[in-house]
Amino acid sequence: ILITGLVSTVDFAAFKRQFQERWAIGVGVGCQFIIVPLVGLVSVTLFKLPEEVGIIILVITSSPGGSFSNWVCSLFNVDLALSVAMTTGSSFLSAFLLPLNVFIYARAAYGESVKLNWIFFFSSIFVVLAAVTTGLTISTRLSEKVKRVCFKCGNVAAVALFSLSANASNRGSTPLWERPAVFYLGVSFP
Repeated sequence: ILITGLVSTVDFAAFKRQFQERWAIGVGVGCQFIIVPLVGLVSVTLFKLPEEVGIIILVITSSPGGSFSNWVCSLFNVDLALSVAMTTGSSFLSAFLLPLNVFIYARAAYGESVKLNWIFFFSSIFVVLAAVTTGLTISTRLSEKVKRVCFKCGNVAAVALFSLSANASNRGSTPLWERPAVFYLGVSFP
C-alpha cells in the first residue's frame, strides 16, 4: 500500500527518464550495494555487536532501499521519480547482490556464512516490484482524484508501518530503553 500509493503520483515519463541518467543511478547503486554494506560491516565490527544484532544490521545495510526512502522523498518534495527508479533498479539487482553481500560481510564479521530464509527475501523483492508496477499503472491510467486517494493511503500506511516497527522493536527480551549505549551507536551508525 505504501509503495503503490506513493508511486501512483509519479509521472511515468519522468520515471523512464531517470533510467537514462546513468550517473545518478550508478551513484545510487554504488552507495546502496557497496558503501552502505561496508559501513554496516564497520559498525558491526567497531562496536562489537553480538551476532544476533550484527547479522540483522548486515542484512539491512545490504538490502535495497525502498518504502521509507520513497516516503521521505515524497514528504520533502524531492525527486520521487528518481527515488522510485532507484527502488526499482536496486530491487532487481538485490536478487544477486543481497545474498552476495550478506555472505561476504557476515563471513568478514563473524567468520561464518549465515543461513537465512532466502524465500522471504525474494518474495519481498517481488512484492516491491509488484507495488511499483501497480503504482505506475495507476499513475498512467486513473484520474487525479484516484491518485490523491492512493497517495493519502500510502502516507497512512507509512505512519502505520513506522508505528508497528517501533512497537515491535520493544517486544524483545531486552526493551530498547535498557540497552547499553554501544547498542545505539552501533545500530545508528550505518
